[in-house]
Amino acid sequence: MDIITGLGVSGIAINAFVLTLLLSKTRKKLTDWLLSGWLVSLALNQVYFLWSDAHVQGTPFLLSVVGMGTVLVHTPLLYLFVAYAFRQRIQAIEVRHLFPFLLFVSVFGITFRVNPGAMRVKDGFIVFLEPPPFFLDFYGVYFALTAGTYTLAALYRTRRRKEEMDQFYSNQAREVIAWIQKLIVAAVLFFITTWMFIQFSLWQEQAQTAIVFPVVSSFITVYIVYIAFMGVRYSGVFYETIPEIHERLSKSQSENPGNRAELVKHAKKIVEAMEDREPYLNPDLTLPDLAGLCGLTTVKTSQALNQVIGKSFYSFVNEYRTRHFIRNMNKSEFGHLSLIGLAYECGFKSKSTFNRFFKDYTGHTPSRFRRERKTSPSV
Repeated sequence: MDIITGLGVSGIAINAFVLTLLLSKTRKKLTDWLLSGWLVSLALNQVYFLWSDAHVQGTPFLLSVVGMGTVLVHTPLLYLFVAYAFRQRIQAIEVRHLFPFLLFVSVFGITFRVNPGAMRVKDGFIVFLEPPPFFLDFYGVYFALTAGTYTLAALYRTRRRKEEMDQFYSNQAREVIAWIQKLIVAAVLFFITTWMFIQFSLWQEQAQTAIVFPVVSSFITVYIVYIAFMGVRYSGVFYETIPEIHERLSKSQSENPGNRAELVKHAKKIVEAMEDREPYLNPDLTLPDLAGLCGLTTVKTSQALNQVIGKSFYSFVNEYRTRHFIRNMNKSEFGHLSLIGLAYECGFKSKSTFNRFFKDYTGHTPSRFRRERKTSPSV
């Protein structure tokens, strides 16, 4: 077994191990099922590449087409993983995302059945023995457009999700979104690397076609390792900190806020809780936590923050953390702490979040602000 094939087999083994971990969980979430489906489709893609390399002559044409088309399954699953990352149920209409795969398999399956001698599979590629209908010759472009469209759609949904996080949750939720963004970047790099390698090999004849897909299989192994490690690490967070975020958004947007005076009363209660009990010092504070502390529902708390105070939950909490930092930055009792150490004491969980929010709030970096404070008696 050569190194490239060994990498491919290793990827399949790692995939099987992670799937075992996910499917052995006693309380599986929607994210677990989506991640499992994604990993299965990637594994099937690898199996096809390795199988076609060793047994291409004996593989039925339709089975080869199904194996080749699995790339049209795992890219839609990437999109669905992002779209439903914070939900408990998936809509039945989402089965429509199987259409690109079914279309590819159906068109080539029917064409082969009508004229079996018109095409065959060689080294993982469809080779036409007779001039094909013009659209069949562009199946590679179809793959690229489908995979690229779903990856960009996933990126768009992630950006939308980040905006929703800012309205409802703090650091831990933002860490999950940051991971999903990195996951999509990894998907983009995987897609571009694979496409460029295949096209370069074919156009410039710099590599034998027989090794193209075994090499691609090794790319998938690296991709699977990243997905497996980070996916298992964060899969539970989707439900521990962010239950039904879309339903809450819809509910808060559709409900009539009612009496303005009632919301003002709620807002005062929230401010009193923040100033008297300082819950913002908890780096894992969430909107439901704050609502429970104030004896309010999550929806009412969100409405009071947005409609009366005029801030998102994330901005509201981090503003209190920043003020606490400013009040204590020059106190002798905190003199042993670095700036970032003090920021952690004030409830910030990320250095980048602290620096970004502090500069937005004060107009200066923390170090510059402290220098100016030392030369000025006023805040």
